[in-house]
Parts: sequence; structure tokens; C-alpha cells
Amino acid sequence: MQSTDQETWDALYETLRAKYLAAIPQRVETLLTLLREIEHSDDPGLLREDLTFHAHKIAGSGKTYGFDEVSLHARRLEDDLLDFSLTLEEAVRPAADLIKACRQAMASQAPN
Repeated sequence: MQSTDQETWDALYETLRAKYLAAIPQRVETLLTLLREIEHSDDPGLLREDLTFHAHKIAGSGKTYGFDEVSLHARRLEDDLLDFSLTLEEAVRPAADLIKACRQAMASQAPN
């Protein structure tokens, strides 16, 4: 009986992991859109808050689904965004590594 429970859990986890992977392109696009807005934003505080929110979500969910590199870079971005001694432009420097990690995660799961 326990084997069936484990199989059910494993199948559910893989389904959720696949949904997470399918959402990565939209998350990357959201980050890119927000990053493009830095130069033209009338409210950099709100923009910083939005970026922090998205980095935080990616950091937590990346680790949950086994994408430790994604989570690591998202946490780094979040930490820098929360460091108000850094300008917004300085704080978003880790975003490039996060985007790269997201793209690597997608590529690693692509069918051959």
C-alpha cells in the first residue's frame, strides 16, 4: 500500500514540476519586462518591489521543484534588491545569472 502512495506522490510531484517548468518562460519574460522598465520608470520604488516579489517567488518555487541553481540566483537577486544601499541598477545585476539559470533549467528538461 505504501508503494502505491509513493507512486501517487511521485506522479503528482512530476506533474507539478512540469507545470513549473512550463511557467518559466513567462517568469523570464516578466523579469525582462521589469528590467527594461528600469530606465523609464516613474516609480523605481514600486519597480524594485515588483522585482523583489518575483525574485522571491522564483527562489522558493525553484528549490521546491529541484532547480537549486534557479533558486540560488533568485535569492541573490532578492537579497540585492532588499539591500537599499545599492541603487536599483546595481541591485539587478544578479538578474542576468537568474535568467541564464532559468534557461538552463528549461534546456535540461527539453526532450531530446
